[in-house]
Amino acid sequence: MENPILEELRRVAIHFKIEPAGTVGNSASVSDVIRVLSGIQESFRSFIKIEIKKSPEFKNEIAKNKNLINQITAEMDLLVVDAKFSYQSSIVPDISQDLSLFKNDTLSWKSRKFQEYKDKIIYSDINDINNLYALSKRYTIRERDLIFTPLFNASGNGKDYKVRVWEQDREKINLIKPKKLYETYFKPSRAKPVNKTERITHIIQKPNKDKN
Repeated sequence: MENPILEELRRVAIHFKIEPAGTVGNSASVSDVIRVLSGIQESFRSFIKIEIKKSPEFKNEIAKNKNLINQITAEMDLLVVDAKFSYQSSIVPDISQDLSLFKNDTLSWKSRKFQEYKDKIIYSDINDINNLYALSKRYTIRERDLIFTPLFNASGNGKDYKVRVWEQDREKINLIKPKKLYETYFKPSRAKPVNKTERITHIIQKPNKDKN
């Protein structure tokens, strides 16, 4: 009999599959698996740290405990809850029970933020101008770099393998890099320091409202 907690974690997990090219039986190499897992983990950790800083419910706690961000991020470390040949896996933080040392209501926050990560990051259309503008209202260019660049690295060069990702009952999509036109949107310029208040780069314009 399956563990009901494990079944629930599998239901809400991010599922991904590495589809290699030119390997025996389409088996994924260990280095590719590590690259993909590490990229998703790094992206998710950055997302959680950024969201903790932006969440009003943690403002007072952060002032009291400088290590709180790292501790909550550690609590939300991604777990592999299913794996199949070759190489398909399901990953999810432990959001089935509240083991936080800080607040009794952190479980709902964790669940909500994991869903937001799936909706706004994994399923984000990085080549859609309206979506890019929405992201720029929420995250600075430095924050976008921290969240998205690890996913771009995980996607590989497009020749050795592809990464398919999905959530249960949603369409499968490929992890991809942005079009060349939008690459600078995810990378701070090295020519000059990025102002902390910067939300948008020169290539992103506020979408025009449809005129009736």
